[in-house]
Amino acid sequence: MDIKLKILPVGVLVLLCSGCLFDEKYMTYDTIEEAKTDGAFERGWLPLWIPKNASNIHEYHNLDTNLQAISFSIPSTKEFYLPIQCTVTNIAHVPSLKTKLFPNQVHLLSHIKSCGDLFVAIDGQGFVHAWSKQS
Repeated sequence: MDIKLKILPVGVLVLLCSGCLFDEKYMTYDTIEEAKTDGAFERGWLPLWIPKNASNIHEYHNLDTNLQAISFSIPSTKEFYLPIQCTVTNIAHVPSLKTKLFPNQVHLLSHIKSCGDLFVAIDGQGFVHAWSKQS
């Protein structure tokens, strides 16, 4: 059998499987302006309530499941306010996706808020973490 005929099925299989890898995307932005320029807000991967002075923004999402995780740094947690519709919750699901900045037990942090489709928590290091409620 010709070597090309042996390699062809393997190549097709690799291409088909590699399509699965593009369902998840991890993005980082130094500033809100970078995220805006990239269209992250327009595409719905970052919530509009992220403050203008946020930095070190990490965004991880899955196109098939619409699950996402977001982390960003803020200069002062005392000056950060979530939208009024965000409420304190006693139960937060373990995130299916986590950014590289998530604490190991992010779902156990105190004062987790429920904000629409996201849980949101602030850690002791000045980072805000948000993750999808879907599990």
